[in-house]
Amino acid sequence: MAGSVARCLLILRGRPLAEGDEPVTVQTYDSVWPARFEDERRLLQPVLGEFISGGIHHVGSTAVPGLDAKPVIDILAGIGNLAAAPVHRPAGPARLPVCPLPRR
Repeated sequence: MAGSVARCLLILRGRPLAEGDEPVTVQTYDSVWPARFEDERRLLQPVLGEFISGGIHHVGSTAVPGLDAKPVIDILAGIGNLAAAPVHRPAGPARLPVCPLPRR
């Protein structure tokens, strides 16, 4: 069932499943997720330290205690000057979207 739901979601977004795609899986809350975020935050802090504006935050469903979620740790780091910031390339798979937000 989960695979067919994932297939429907991907098709609804205009992208059919490609060979090798994995279905979305939702897991029972894991109390290790906050520690995994802290490990990543500790790696990011010295690399991005002087460029950070507003902190490094654990966001998304894994940040909500007790909530079942996809086992992906989402991290938001505010960067004051994106052009001057160093690039961090984690060892494992990562999505690194760049979404500049207008200043308020």
